[in-house]
Amino acid sequence: MGGRRKVVLVCSPPWLHLYALLGLVLQNKDVKLVDGFTFTMPDTEANQAAYPQPSSQKAGVGFPIARACAILSLATACILDLAFGQYKGKGKGEPALLRQMLDSLQKGDVLVADRYYFSFLTIALLLARGVDVCVRAHAKRHADFRRGKRLGKYDHLITWTKPPRCPEWMDEATYSPSHMTLHQ
Repeated sequence: MGGRRKVVLVCSPPWLHLYALLGLVLQNKDVKLVDGFTFTMPDTEANQAAYPQPSSQKAGVGFPIARACAILSLATACILDLAFGQYKGKGKGEPALLRQMLDSLQKGDVLVADRYYFSFLTIALLLARGVDVCVRAHAKRHADFRRGKRLGKYDHLITWTKPPRCPEWMDEATYSPSHMTLHQ
């Protein structure tokens, strides 16, 4: 059970729009940020049914918890899109919520994300839509500067091979690249 809400913010200060128009962009591309968070809600039967409390809490003690993911404009700091769903379970994480909001990303956008979004499949999905991705490598993926094409000190290109199986949520056309070359 999940939900998606369009968030519309009225940005009334005139300087906000001017600030955006002055070009807080990267190489004439709109820069958008994505991040996730959790929140609790009132302990009602409806909320408990839709968003069960974590198993770490005793039954009847605590509040239902949900996970949310937001896309923000770097230029205005306004939320452009928001998706939310259950806190845990298969397909309930931040990357799954991001997939619900892909229509908010346009060809030529730059998406800045934290290392939670650093996966071959998420990056391949975004690149297939023409979205450039700037994401920090996952802590368990160490940079080996002896491999890949060296561009300079602590700067190189790596080739990343796709996982062996296509996940249920991804179509074969998007899954089709056997590898990606990434700047690390």
